[in-house]
Amino acid sequence: MWVGTSDGLFRFRDAYPDEHYTSANSQLPAGNVYEIFFDSEGRGWVCAEGGMAVWNGSSLQADRFPEGFANKLKIRDICETADGDLYFAPDRGPVFRSNMALTSFSFLPDFSTSGSTATTFITQDDDHNLWFGTEKGLLMEDGKGRLHWFNNVDGLPDIVFTLCPPVTDSAGNMWLGNAHGLVKLDKLRLKSSLAGMHRAPRITDIQINGVSAADRMRKRDGKTRLELSDGETGISVGYSDLAYSDPLYGQLQYRLDGVDDTWKTASGGKPITYFAIPTGESALHMRYPGNPDTEVVLHISRGFKISWTVWAMILLTLLLVGAVSWYSRRHRVHRVRLMRLEAEAAEAASSAAAAEEAKKRNRYRTTRLSEEECRRILKVLDGIMKKDKPYTNTELKSSDLAALAGRTSHDLSFIFNQYLNKSFYDYVNEYRVAEFKELVACTDTSRYTLSALAQRCGFSSRASFFRHFKAITGQTPAEYMKSRP
Repeated sequence: MWVGTSDGLFRFRDAYPDEHYTSANSQLPAGNVYEIFFDSEGRGWVCAEGGMAVWNGSSLQADRFPEGFANKLKIRDICETADGDLYFAPDRGPVFRSNMALTSFSFLPDFSTSGSTATTFITQDDDHNLWFGTEKGLLMEDGKGRLHWFNNVDGLPDIVFTLCPPVTDSAGNMWLGNAHGLVKLDKLRLKSSLAGMHRAPRITDIQINGVSAADRMRKRDGKTRLELSDGETGISVGYSDLAYSDPLYGQLQYRLDGVDDTWKTASGGKPITYFAIPTGESALHMRYPGNPDTEVVLHISRGFKISWTVWAMILLTLLLVGAVSWYSRRHRVHRVRLMRLEAEAAEAASSAAAAEEAKKRNRYRTTRLSEEECRRILKVLDGIMKKDKPYTNTELKSSDLAALAGRTSHDLSFIFNQYLNKSFYDYVNEYRVAEFKELVACTDTSRYTLSALAQRCGFSSRASFFRHFKAITGQTPAEYMKSRP
């Protein structure tokens, strides 16, 4: 015999305890021991405050449960069905189901919609119906998976069931512990009354924006339909099971397409209310909890009317789209025209460049110098530039330098453009830049500005100095000054 206490688990042999298991000397979870259950394979399930452990014949084990099992929950009752499944009733939350091998298990989904938060017991009758005692009534799942909810409407003295395990007598009647005493479930009367429990709920009234409109429901194509205008946004649906019972104890599940993701529960005879019915087609589904055979559907069609404000917004949008389209087309035409003008200008520039090149070739045809003569003239020019420094003259021209070298302007132009492949000003500015570097190296630069130094080197302006210095050295004058040792 096994006894669960607040001080652990005791095993008795011959009316005397021979073993005492606690969380200190075994894998028994801490806290009170609430339930002890041995399944058909001989495993002993011990349910304590801190979870479950399994007696394997020689010791308690709590570390061999598969991932995701409910072994960490406080379990109040365990039931093994004729099919070999195990059902676990936690202190709070949905019931947990597992096969005997513990390889397939999950929480029962229907308990989340039944309105129950605690299951006090689980048992199976001779007809393989599963019974769940809760604090919201008695729940039965038949062999077809349909749920039947029993409460005060069905004659229960109270909807709260205790933790006492049910007992089935020899006649097949079940005795249940209830908050108002002992309840007998008559097997024969149950079978005859189950057929009447599959009645679908009836819609007794519909209020639209607070005004009764049940006469607006129509049957068409085998469907119950309700048509609403654009301004009719809220409805309230009354219902009944026509069982001549107190609506206070009735329960109904409902769901509106496009609004509800899961079933909702209405109880106490309160109507189903929605304040914002979506436009277009939708459907309101109603059924008794967990019983799809009782489902009825109200098909709702709500019209859509465009207000003056919406029309104004549509018109404004069309005007805006038209303006953007007109501007885009105008911009595209202007861009094409601009590209054509640029192409014409480029063609003209190319023609001008070709004409200039031809003009140079004609000019140099009469001024043909040998490479030896070019080297000799260039040597004379370099000597003049280094000795006389004519480049310091900001007004220096090609003709001036040609006169100093005793040559013609055509000779110098041929040397610069054909022999050196550079312009006269590129040649002169290289000497001016070199002059600047020399001045910086041997002069107290703190006494002069960059503009003054540039002018001493022959640059006519500060902008010209900066532009040519950067082109020749790759640095600005300021960067060059900082990089000097």
